[in-house]
Amino acid sequence: MIADYADGQALDPERYMADADYNVYYAEGVVLPKLWEMEIDLIRIVETATQSYSVGTVDDAATVERVIALYQNGFSVPYTDADCNFRVKELESERLAFSSEKYGGFYYVLQYYRFEESVTLTREVEDFDSFAPTLDFPYALEEHNGRTYVRYDMGKNFLHDPATGLCYPTGTLLDSYYHNAN
Repeated sequence: MIADYADGQALDPERYMADADYNVYYAEGVVLPKLWEMEIDLIRIVETATQSYSVGTVDDAATVERVIALYQNGFSVPYTDADCNFRVKELESERLAFSSEKYGGFYYVLQYYRFEESVTLTREVEDFDSFAPTLDFPYALEEHNGRTYVRYDMGKNFLHDPATGLCYPTGTLLDSYYHNAN
């Protein structure tokens, strides 16, 4: 059963159910809202050991809106993209649980990675003389074996959607919510 602890109301178990791992199952014909449709008012920073527990919250409306906009409209890259160096030692990994009064009892959960080193995205430059950056990230041009490459610095912090495998750079937007932010 899925219950909204704030008001004690349970959702109809013939339409919605959850398992011990908090995966939501829903009846045929039910459409779950997208993150940006949920009117999110709070993001909980959640760590998981044997049980999940909140270690902090993001309740500033402008920051919540910006995080959602980065997820909805921001630049994304697959976590397994061969042109990205995601395979660096992870510094921290938490879950961000997005909640709203409108959808009490539900959380939209994304992974949040904070890497020890900046993640870079490297692409070959076809024509050096007419090069113009195509991404809005700091970059450097490099030459290797007679070829030119652009290396974008995407920062250390990313939202990760396990359902799609996509990562979204967040820059330093959430750094102030972490005690050990770099």
